[in-house]
Amino acid sequence: MSSHEKTILLWLFRHGDSSPKDISQNQYRENVIRTDCWELERSGLIFNCTEDVFALSETGVSYTESTYGVSGFAGYSPATENQLTDFDEIDPEDIKWRNRRYLTNRDHRYDLNNESRQAVNDSISSVRNSDLNRVMTEFPDAEPLVDQCAHWVRAIAGLHFFPDANHRTAMSTLNTALVLNGIDRIEWAGDRYQIAIFRSKLLRRFSVDVRFDTLWRRDELFQNWRRYFAEQFYDVSQYEYKQPSHKRFEKLLRELD
Repeated sequence: MSSHEKTILLWLFRHGDSSPKDISQNQYRENVIRTDCWELERSGLIFNCTEDVFALSETGVSYTESTYGVSGFAGYSPATENQLTDFDEIDPEDIKWRNRRYLTNRDHRYDLNNESRQAVNDSISSVRNSDLNRVMTEFPDAEPLVDQCAHWVRAIAGLHFFPDANHRTAMSTLNTALVLNGIDRIEWAGDRYQIAIFRSKLLRRFSVDVRFDTLWRRDELFQNWRRYFAEQFYDVSQYEYKQPSHKRFEKLLRELD
């Protein structure tokens, strides 16, 4: 066992799920820590919670306790322990209601695309309940929480059930699902969210084709949202973003809706 691998095991034992950047503590090379994490993962001592976040496996906990004489394992974060398994209290009409709320509340922007509000409301009502039910009944309930959240937003926004506000509908219904499964709601605002939305709309329009037969594919759109939720649940940031111009983003988003 190398000194770096010992550092990784002890860090994860004392601090719980962490990224290589956390573990490096600005004392070690982050990329060396990352490749050592991969090696420890292959050994079965740690596992990958989500993109660039690792935690001790049960074998790893036992190994660390016996090898280094430590006790008091920090445990796992809620994002590692919990999953979305219960959609019983969400039905298709509830999802439609949430989208309709953005249409009827004048404080929210909703692109009518030169249609009357009544025509757009009729379009929302005409979304097939069986299609919305299919997303919930076929949902991958054994995936890690971060991946599940990415799948949900990719499905609702990617299939584009509604004339507008598909991302907002996806995020608001996701928060409902989180609460129903005993998980804290997430905040979906700020620069990181705007950047994720911008990339998502670009990917959906120009790169990714979301259909029911490709619903749970781990494509670029999935990875975009997986990265966003990893940041939300684990406070992991892989990239330093430049401060965006919201005026420019808003103009581009309106053009892409």
